[in-house]
Amino acid sequence: MKKSIYLAMAIAALLAGCARGGGIGLEALVADGQCEQQGFHLGTPKYSKCRAQMAYQRGMVNAEMQARLQRQQEQLQAQMNRQQTCSYGGTAIGGITSGTMTCQ
Repeated sequence: MKKSIYLAMAIAALLAGCARGGGIGLEALVADGQCEQQGFHLGTPKYSKCRAQMAYQRGMVNAEMQARLQRQQEQLQAQMNRQQTCSYGGTAIGGITSGTMTCQ
């Protein structure tokens, strides 16, 4: 009997999470909380608009992060492909070599 009650509670929580809009997860819970704090109620057009605006903003942030990562990868690739010219100037005295190496 206890297992049935726990199962029913879990299913109810799962369905309630889906009904709130945006699926289940931390992002959805945060978005729900923020829209509710602004005074919007679940099922109203203003609530839906609030959630849509939050999803749009999250998408913009994700797109910017992806673009930044792409730029970093391109810069790293350019550095790895860059050819260097190195020169060594040194002397050998009694079997011991010393000098300096310069790369550009």
